[in-house]
Amino acid sequence: MSTIMALDGGGTKTLAILFDEDLNLLGMGRSGGMNTNFESMDVVKEHLSACIHGCLAAAGVSQVDRFFIAGPGPYPEAEKILREKATLHSSGFEALSEGFNGVYAGLAASRGVSVLSGTGSRVDYVDGEAKYVTGGWGGFIGDEGSGCWIGQHGVSAAIAGHDGWGPATILEEMIIKEWNLDALWGVVPRVFHGRSMRVELSSLSPLVGRAARMGDEAAIQVYKDAADILARQCLAMYRNKKIDPAVPVIIAGSAWKGAPVMFDHFADLIHAVQPQTPVRRPIFEPIMGGVVEVALKGRGQLPEDELNLLKTRYAQFLCNYDV
Repeated sequence: MSTIMALDGGGTKTLAILFDEDLNLLGMGRSGGMNTNFESMDVVKEHLSACIHGCLAAAGVSQVDRFFIAGPGPYPEAEKILREKATLHSSGFEALSEGFNGVYAGLAASRGVSVLSGTGSRVDYVDGEAKYVTGGWGGFIGDEGSGCWIGQHGVSAAIAGHDGWGPATILEEMIIKEWNLDALWGVVPRVFHGRSMRVELSSLSPLVGRAARMGDEAAIQVYKDAADILARQCLAMYRNKKIDPAVPVIIAGSAWKGAPVMFDHFADLIHAVQPQTPVRRPIFEPIMGGVVEVALKGRGQLPEDELNLLKTRYAQFLCNYDV
């Protein structure tokens, strides 16, 4: 029986699962991020090696027939590491974009619009083998509405409140406590001389989410602004590619988990222009994209009974956005 590995990673974590052609989960591995914008290539290779080796060891197998990989990382290095640790079928390497993973795992379907807000951000339209992208230009010149963007704007809101030209906010106190600073000015050396600006700012995204959940108006506005720009990008995708408004939108990425207001405001903005467009939270985490692709077998939508079976077998990968 053939075995399939799916690997999905980002700025903070990499996850791999191994399953067979009957969709039975055999093993999994987990490690740190694989994005070379945040870590050196040597560190990324260590993370990939630990993740892949852990997955193979947990499954107790030494042969992989297909290898799905997605996320912002060095795909050739991942393939090389897998071939060093197991026998990989010569044509078994298959790159899946974050958009494919978002649609497959989120909708259990082969067609949809994925709006990613993780460490970075982008909008993907997937229709079978076809894929189109809006956004995703990278931090500081793009990635609007991403976790990094939310962290950056959270700091900006704290500074505006501190200097008196913006609303008062608990973000200042929370950032000082989170980073163990003497005063807010300590954010300057932390951001400009820390691990990297993107890493430091992205790490504050959950904090901004906590402030928003506590009712802080400045933090809530950051999430509304993130939703606004992602909605504009999403609607531009529908308009530019002449997509049927009945095609659903699926959200993807950890930044959406920060505060319920982000999804609610995003859905309201989409429905104000396209009331017939379904806006949905994902069924599974992105790592399930490869599993769903195998399960679809070329079909457009996974039947309910087959989807329920996957939900049972892969319950640990069901998406919980707590919203």
